[in-house]
Amino acid sequence: MAKELSFAEQLCYITTRIVTQDANKKTYIATGFFMAFQIEDKDETIPVLVTNRHVAENAETMTIWLSEKDKEGDPVDKSMIKVDISIKKGFIYHPNNAVDLAFYYIAPTITAVEEAIKKSVYYKTLPLEMVITDEKALALDAIEDVIMVGYPRGLWDNVNNRPIFRSGITATDPKVDYCDQREFMIDSACIQGSSGSPVLLFYKGVFCDKFGKNTCYDSLKVTLLGVQHAIPLGQTEGKIIKAETPTAENEDIPVIGLPINLGYIVKAQCLFDFIPLIEKECKVKLKHPQ
Repeated sequence: MAKELSFAEQLCYITTRIVTQDANKKTYIATGFFMAFQIEDKDETIPVLVTNRHVAENAETMTIWLSEKDKEGDPVDKSMIKVDISIKKGFIYHPNNAVDLAFYYIAPTITAVEEAIKKSVYYKTLPLEMVITDEKALALDAIEDVIMVGYPRGLWDNVNNRPIFRSGITATDPKVDYCDQREFMIDSACIQGSSGSPVLLFYKGVFCDKFGKNTCYDSLKVTLLGVQHAIPLGQTEGKIIKAETPTAENEDIPVIGLPINLGYIVKAQCLFDFIPLIEKECKVKLKHPQ
């Protein structure tokens, strides 16, 4: 029987390090994470790899690393499996070009890899139920503690295949669409490799709501708030100037963007917009948590 993992431990396998190359063989590093879309009235899910649009759209090749799964169903951390993603078959992008999100049906690729190497692959998926809804967002305060999971500057535990956890706070009210965009900001160092990193509320023990009352409101204890995608460069005459978080291995964040330690986060609610796309493509009816 497989060992039970805490949610924090599962986050080590929900995320994956992404390495891409463009047509000029230039290398880029980013973050992806796995989500599961539940088929309605069935005990089946459709797993997908989620990252930013800007991570995938100019890539010629993409590679991720997953852990091997042993006969008991547990991860073998020191046995990593390289998985090549078929970019030609393509990512599916968010229907709004201004929303920096994309996803890829990961199950067929995993199956092909397992059949080729005669080993099982271990990864975990974030259920759609953990994505914050507009209704649940009303319980958020203007300042919340958050964590971000990913591979800043490509750093990782390359022996145990583990990501890097970082902490921060919401820099703008996550209930509000910052400057009328479907995003908010966090105060955390968002550097190369952070593109595609999930940003979560992660409370252990008693949760304090926005009115200062202690509660065990489980639906907000661990919640996906968004996906990191860009950094601010400034604001002139009311116009925001921002840039996609760099992903190139030797590309530095513009000096104006680094000292203020801020990042733009695509609101997790945008992930619900993938539901009709998946339903149409896979000819299924998905369970919608809203």
